Amino acid sequence: MTGEDIIKLNVGGTNYVTTHDTLRESVYLTTLVDGEWDEQTSDEIFIDRDGFLFRFILLYLRTGDFEIEKCYLKSLKNEADFYGIPDLSNKIDKIMDTKEEVLYELLTEEQLNVHTNHIIDPILETTNTVEAKATQFQLISAVPRLIKTYHCPRNIPVHTEYNCCGRKCDNIAVKNNYEAYTYDMVTLFLVRFNTSGDA
Repeated sequence: MTGEDIIKLNVGGTNYVTTHDTLRESVYLTTLVDGEWDEQTSDEIFIDRDGFLFRFILLYLRTGDFEIEKCYLKSLKNEADFYGIPDLSNKIDKIMDTKEEVLYELLTEEQLNVHTNHIIDPILETTNTVEAKATQFQLISAVPRLIKTYHCPRNIPVHTEYNCCGRKCDNIAVKNNYEAYTYDMVTLFLVRFNTSGDA
């Protein structure tokens, strides 16, 4: 059998077509094709394994890389071990050992706009992904909340808290029966930051 010979595989009921050369990195598949398979009696090799996961095994054998959701990594490692592909198994180990640092914060609309080029609509669906400028993050939900806000009686912008106002502000507030505090409904945004840089 030459390296360019076409090999037909039936893995758990899913059909794949590849070449002998592609399978060389797998100890199991090479042994199977070179030794146990009788091409005189069958035009395909049946392997009683997961047909879905084998597509990632074959992708790795063809390209040296793979992409798969994290929930399948453990199962894919089991398949890599079964097929005798230690390099793939080691790569999966490294991915599984990588700890993603996650930080949750409640941000105002103004703070959120610092991280994105878009103007944020206060009415947002949950798990809506927002395009970030620097750190990658995901918008989880919009949370309405009452916020206690101080208003300076002389409308001085730097007087954002009661104790920042001096005697003159206090006198004006008392004289005019001024309500220094109001409760305003604002929308805060629950944001999930990924600080590992891998997402």
